[in-house]
Amino acid sequence: MKKQIVLLVMISCLLTTGTMAQDVGFGFKVGLNSTTIGGPSEMNNEANLETTSFLTGFHVGTMVTAKFNKRFGVRGEVLFSQFGGRYKYEGPSYQSFTFPNGQTVHSTGNRRTIKNVTNNYIYIPAFAYAYPVKKIRLGVGPYVGFLVSSRANGESKYSGQLLNGSNVEEYTVNLEHNYFSDEVGAAVGDATVEVLVGSDRLNVPATQGAYYNYTTLDGNFYNSFDFGLCADFAFKLTTGLELGVRANYGLTDVTNDFYNVSMKENSGSPDFAPIQRNDNDTNLSVMFSVGFGF
Repeated sequence: MKKQIVLLVMISCLLTTGTMAQDVGFGFKVGLNSTTIGGPSEMNNEANLETTSFLTGFHVGTMVTAKFNKRFGVRGEVLFSQFGGRYKYEGPSYQSFTFPNGQTVHSTGNRRTIKNVTNNYIYIPAFAYAYPVKKIRLGVGPYVGFLVSSRANGESKYSGQLLNGSNVEEYTVNLEHNYFSDEVGAAVGDATVEVLVGSDRLNVPATQGAYYNYTTLDGNFYNSFDFGLCADFAFKLTTGLELGVRANYGLTDVTNDFYNVSMKENSGSPDFAPIQRNDNDTNLSVMFSVGFGF
């Protein structure tokens, strides 16, 4: 209900201000995004175990501009836009292994995981703008985003010890995550990696889906709605052609708290149940655009 209210308020404001405008124009734009997902890092003493960095994506879509006069107006856009980021975890962790006979053993050790996350949104900003000088436009306003697909790819390396002290040899698996369609415990393809777990050899999937290490699901890993603020800068090359830069600052948690668990440690219970973290992870992005208006 909250996201519908936010969208209705934005549409109502655009319609209201549009009726006051002297001129309404339409156009399209395309460009590149530099994006990341910001949030607190899990710590080991004073060291960060998690780091995030920027990835490149793209956006494309339409825009409508309502001008009050030569200096002031409002703009709304509907874009397909790629957000996300590069995620890395390196440090102490844990892993459970299930043998074909149904026996499950637990281990603690070290993990190095790197993955690139691509979240595709229908991104709808609405902002008021002003021309402080003839060719430069400045704008600010809110945006909403509706997640339409969510994927990640990368790899994870792990080694450790079982609770009885025997070793788990180092092994590496590929990560191919479709957060919308992957199922509990699902692998991608039939290829396996042979791992020495204690004195036994176990075949584990060489490529693992988004929820391979989960026993239950509660929705998707990433939430379907995003809301935040944007600040816009544009330089008019000609009457219709412009170059733009926009910064987006997310205000909502984009990760589902059900899956937001510690990679470092578990609850210590017999089933190695995860510890919930409930962090606030937000979209941060800069967009570089070429736009043409009519």
